[in-house]
Amino acid sequence: MGGIDWGDAPTRLGAVFAALAAAAAAWTLKSQREQIDEQRDFIRQQSLNLELERAELRAAAEDRKAAQARQIEPPTAHFMGPRPRRRTGRSRETTEELPEKGYLATNVRNTINAPIRAVQVYFGDLAAEPRARVSDTRTGATEGEEETPVRLIGVDKAYRYTSSLMTEREARIKPVSIRFTDDDGVRWVLHGTGKLEEVGEDQPGE
Repeated sequence: MGGIDWGDAPTRLGAVFAALAAAAAAWTLKSQREQIDEQRDFIRQQSLNLELERAELRAAAEDRKAAQARQIEPPTAHFMGPRPRRRTGRSRETTEELPEKGYLATNVRNTINAPIRAVQVYFGDLAAEPRARVSDTRTGATEGEEETPVRLIGVDKAYRYTSSLMTEREARIKPVSIRFTDDDGVRWVLHGTGKLEEVGEDQPGE
């Protein structure tokens, strides 16, 4: 029987161990990458969840802040004054309107259980004047004169505001809006359409 040739055995064993070590290192790196990717996905999902929670909390806080102001009735403006008359000439070409002037009027009524302050009314970009305090909101009876802006409108109280003189045609393009500060000190503008917006202290009409 011939003897075993061990001449290249250490070299072969070394190569095998090196290959196993390289394979183990590659597997370890792959496993680490997978773990890092999983951690990144987890962190990304957590960040998304936190952002959604923050957005929900902000929305809830905004709803609570606006809850009081939303109870104010949107203003409705009415044109008060004579209707335009027509003057007819000898032909239809000379027919024209005589635009007699009147004014816009609206009542601001506090329908919430807290006072509203620094109340102003606008017809378009024109500031309205608070002509009188409405003493009976059912009949519309008024009393007294007020300065602008009205410093405070108490619970279930109302004020009548009127515009300067204008034609009925001009009045049609003057949307009405109310600016007021609620009992929490937040400044709002309420449009006749029902749209409610928070406004800053540097906004016009303060």
